[in-house]
Amino acid sequence: MARPHSPDERPRRSPSERPSPAPPSATTAQRRARLLAAMAAEVGERGYAETSVKHVIARAGMSRKSFYELFDNKEDCFLQAYDDALARIRALFGRSCDGEGPLAERIERGLGAFLACCAAEPGFARMAVVEPLSAGPAARDRRDAAIRAAARWLSPPDAVGASLLPEAVAGGIYGILSSRIARGEAARLPALLDELMNAGLRQLAGKSVP
Repeated sequence: MARPHSPDERPRRSPSERPSPAPPSATTAQRRARLLAAMAAEVGERGYAETSVKHVIARAGMSRKSFYELFDNKEDCFLQAYDDALARIRALFGRSCDGEGPLAERIERGLGAFLACCAAEPGFARMAVVEPLSAGPAARDRRDAAIRAAARWLSPPDAVGASLLPEAVAGGIYGILSSRIARGEAARLPALLDELMNAGLRQLAGKSVP
């Protein structure tokens, strides 16, 4: 009987499933985008620690030389892929939170859209939410900055001095999502929307600028 694949293993691709090599005419931007997409996909499947440059270039159909013409090392490539992921998440929240209605309702739309995205793309969710903690201090700094930005948005305008409550709420929700995604439960995240909103978001939004 065949040995089942471990979570970090993938079956060998048949020739028809392997990515075609990048064409020689590909621009620098196209080659960079291809490698960043490959990095994001590999980290989403394997985790940061188990992903190597070899995995990334194989998935992208590009050479090691091309990789090092664009990135200093694996961490540099991951950080740029993570920056793209954060930009995507900010845009998703921005589109969903735009429009009329109380701030709490707009936050709920944004969070709901993000949870749906994680459920539909568990690899992206793992890469963007879970793996930055394993990718070194620069990635953790970016993650912490994103949490602080969310906390500032939730901070009541009349708050006196610095308050840890918004950061505690934002960080706590991040931790809940990270643990669920790490356990392979990304598909269940949309069902948590109401509980997450009740974990301090509605209360903070009610005190913030409408």
